[in-house]
Amino acid sequence: MTEFCEKWFFAKKQPLKPVSKEDARVRHSQGLNYCAVIGGFESPTNLISLAGEWVSVHFFDTLGRAYLNYDFKKNDGRLFLTLAVFREYEAESTAILRSVTFSFSIDGSVVMSVDNQNEVNEIETKASIEPNWSDYPAFGEYGSLCDENRVGTS
Repeated sequence: MTEFCEKWFFAKKQPLKPVSKEDARVRHSQGLNYCAVIGGFESPTNLISLAGEWVSVHFFDTLGRAYLNYDFKKNDGRLFLTLAVFREYEAESTAILRSVTFSFSIDGSVVMSVDNQNEVNEIETKASIEPNWSDYPAFGEYGSLCDENRVGTS
C-alpha cells in the first residue's frame, strides 16, 4: 500500500496534507514536491520525498524511527546518491546512540563521519560510485530507490 502527502511530519510520525494518488501523479509529472509513503500512513516502511532535483528516501523500523536515509540529486537525467545516514537508537527510544554519515562525490570521494554521542570521527576515502546511480522513478515505481544495499566501498 502506498499513500501520498505533501510533506511528512517526522516528530509526530504522520503526514501533513494528504493528497490523492491522482494529485500525486500530477505533482510527479510537473516536478512538484510530494511524498510517497510505502506501507501507508499508519505503518510506513519507506518514505520517498520527491522535490524537483532532489529525492530523499527514509527507511523506518517497526517503531517508526528513521534508521536510514538516502539523499539523491538529479545529474544528467539520473539520480546520484550524495548522502547516506545510518542511525542506531536506544531500545524502545528515539534517542540516537550512534550515527554514520556518508557524503559522496561523483569523482568517487567519500567522507564518512561517525558520531558516537558527541565524539565525531571523520574518514576520507575513495569508493566505487556505480551503486550510487539510479534512474529517476516513474510515478509509483519506487522500488529501486528502496534498495538499502547500495553503498559501495573499494
